[in-house]
Amino acid sequence: MHTYQLGKNTITVLSHEAMATIYELHIIHDDKNYMAQAALEVFILLDQIEHDLSRFIENSDISKINSLKRGQTTIVGTHAFICLKTALDYYKATDTIFDIGLGLEIERIKSGGKPDPNIRVKDSQLEMLELNKEDNSVSLNGDSINLDLGGIGKGYAIDRMRDLLTDWEINQVMIQGGQSTVLAMEPPEEMDGWPVSISHPLPPNELIGTLSLKTKALSSSGLQKGTHIVDPRNYSAPLNNMATWVLASSAVESDILSTTFMIMTKKEIQDIYSKISEINYFCVDSDGEVYRDANDQMVK
Repeated sequence: MHTYQLGKNTITVLSHEAMATIYELHIIHDDKNYMAQAALEVFILLDQIEHDLSRFIENSDISKINSLKRGQTTIVGTHAFICLKTALDYYKATDTIFDIGLGLEIERIKSGGKPDPNIRVKDSQLEMLELNKEDNSVSLNGDSINLDLGGIGKGYAIDRMRDLLTDWEINQVMIQGGQSTVLAMEPPEEMDGWPVSISHPLPPNELIGTLSLKTKALSSSGLQKGTHIVDPRNYSAPLNNMATWVLASSAVESDILSTTFMIMTKKEIQDIYSKISEINYFCVDSDGEVYRDANDQMVK
């Protein structure tokens, strides 16, 4: 725990490691004990979400699904079920580009391997799942599946952290998930929002602009840490963009779309934007040129 000043406000920062990253709560609240109790509950929730969603934990909900054989069914918890439903919705909304159903194949390519010739391009395993909201059951209609919620889990977790803090009536908060996603609740006193800066991905990493974030989430994706995104249409690393930022009403949406936009062309991004009008995007293409959505409201 540490504090810093932002205008006239004292911000307390509490952090917790989960999902292979560091989550931070930047909180303004007069009662430090109450704030610490709320943060503890939030981090307990975060650990539970990680347990349910990780394919690397043997008895997680996602591991249970990945262990299914054709025709088998398993019951999963609320976190896993909502994430699967959301992933399917965005799989369709992004013309099948956002795909959590190619876990092992994409992991092999990211590690330098070659595609499996027996797997057709866009032969997604995600379509083999059948979800039943009546009992949170998941059935497999194919031979096997390997889900990886890496592109959605962090955003989902941040949204649930926000909801729990709201229940505790702690509202002046910014939640940060590693270096890629922030969600702002109510801003500090006498400020329009929480200040967030955007820098160019190429050295000398000059500041592009800043925004004041309020009741919105901002996610970014890029290639600074090497190739970690694969285009499921041709199993290649993205060539269209070197960095993307998406501003949305939820962290799960900004997280999904910032990753997906790395793969898409400018036209494909514009097509998605025309369907999902309550977002803003800001991108740096493969030549280092900046482009953004038509409303041009994201970065000042």
